[in-house]
Amino acid sequence: MTDFLTAFAEFEMHFATRISTNVAQTLQLGQSQILAQLADFNTKMDTLMAKHDEVMASLNAVSANVADEKTVIGSVETLLANLAAQIKALQDAAVNADIPQDIVDGIAALSQAIADNKTQLANDVAANTPAAPAPVQQ
Repeated sequence: MTDFLTAFAEFEMHFATRISTNVAQTLQLGQSQILAQLADFNTKMDTLMAKHDEVMASLNAVSANVADEKTVIGSVETLLANLAAQIKALQDAAVNADIPQDIVDGIAALSQAIADNKTQLANDVAANTPAAPAPVQQ
């Protein structure tokens, strides 16, 4: 009976050792997989942060360009409005000065051309302005 108990104890010890070894190997394998996934996650986060910086730089550049465009567009609108006012004053002076009708008509045509150009400019700006992007869902 002692031999049986000794054999059983040895079997039990061997079995416990095998279980411990298997558990340790499984835990190490799981830990390795977790570490690999964390490394992959860190790489993806680094890539995402780099893209974020690129997107922010592009956004800042576009914002600066939009601000510049507003200044340019405002300048063009002011120029056209002032030019139209000057031509209107010239037209009024021509009518009051008893200038020949063909010259008055030429001034009126010039005034109409400026109005048409102003309308065309506004239409071109509207047609070539992309729609605002949809808000980013987070």
